[in-house]
Amino acid sequence: MNYYIAYKDVNGKDFDGLPWVIPEGGFIDIKIAKNVKNDFIRRGFKDVKLFSTKIIDMFEQFDWNFVNNNLVIE
Repeated sequence: MNYYIAYKDVNGKDFDGLPWVIPEGGFIDIKIAKNVKNDFIRRGFKDVKLFSTKIIDMFEQFDWNFVNNNLVIE
């Protein structure tokens, strides 16, 4: 399973209706992913969400519905 961070920028803007997503290929370690998520929140990014999937390098698949359906519950 790979973990990703979906977010909007500090002004609340996304990528034409799609979330910004990092990192390419995802995180393998959930602890690192959670730390990055918390860092993004501290830095003022909006709608920061941690999600997981087996899909790698298919960012067109990652719309907000996909992110919300694959959230990691903390």
